Amino acid sequence: TDVGTNSATLSIPAAAAGDVGSYTVVVSNTCPASVTSTAVALTLKTTTSITTQPYLSSPLPFCSGQTLNLTTVAAGTNLTYQWKQGTTNVGTSAATYTKASASGLDNGSYTVVVTGDCGTVTSSAFVVTVGATTGITTHPSFTGPVCVGSTLTLSVGGVTGSNLTYQWKQGTTNVGTSSATYTKTAAVTDNGSYTVVVTGDCGTVTSNATTVTISTPPTITTQPTAQNVCSGTAASFTVAASGSGTLAYQWKLGSTNVGSNSATYNIASAGAGDVGSYTVVVSNGCTPAATSNAVALSLKTATSITTQPSFSGPVCAGSPLSLSVVAAGNGTLS
Repeated sequence: TDVGTNSATLSIPAAAAGDVGSYTVVVSNTCPASVTSTAVALTLKTTTSITTQPYLSSPLPFCSGQTLNLTTVAAGTNLTYQWKQGTTNVGTSAATYTKASASGLDNGSYTVVVTGDCGTVTSSAFVVTVGATTGITTHPSFTGPVCVGSTLTLSVGGVTGSNLTYQWKQGTTNVGTSSATYTKTAAVTDNGSYTVVVTGDCGTVTSNATTVTISTPPTITTQPTAQNVCSGTAASFTVAASGSGTLAYQWKLGSTNVGSNSATYNIASAGAGDVGSYTVVVSNGCTPAATSNAVALSLKTATSITTQPSFSGPVCAGSPLSLSVVAAGNGTLS
């Protein structure tokens, strides 16, 4: 096919697919013979294009500390690549951008500018999110007292990572639900060592252990006993009790508080004002408090002569002589 004009130069302003092929030129003059050039080809270079937009070629899930690999596939000739994190140039001229030991600083939007003989093209943006390593900042810590029947609460805080699940353990036994907080109604069987295993996209971590001790309300194991003493002498009541923590004691005469915080209530010199019914309330912050049986303090009757001896005479020699006295007091008088 003849193309061009009668010129030593063939110009094609905008080469296209229809221009591709083998070209020769026939040169002639008035002489009968003409001459034909060697055939030469016109080919089109590939327009610079991105055939596969950037994608994460690193293993998933992609976590902190792993190598970040972003890859694109481009077409064209003599291609160069300029990767960008936002507007900042990163990486080298390669179809894959590699960053060792990725961290949160590598989060962001990435593009690549591909330049070739036939143009420059910018890729679509690919957003990189580096997964945080699963970690615990605030470990569970038991704060007591927690009494039987009240609420036991353990929690873990400052947990990093994504798609987190929680497994609480009492010793080696799984307890609770998948939550950062473990809650239940406390019982003595809840005593023990607790941990929580946190699992996320980027690892599993086990918390430090915390020891739970559930407090029990007080119980009176030995009741006080009644006292019967002489006026002016000492009297003492004693109780024995068990229970968690430090026990507190409040003695009562009737409804009036007496004594100090002690398992024993001492009266140095018992008098009429001390006579009555005594109880003691034992407490430790758990309910119910324990109240002892009521016991009495009574005073013994003072030894006294109510009727003095009296002699009635005459009593003759050899006759019986009788004298008598009437006395009051406790026990057998002598």
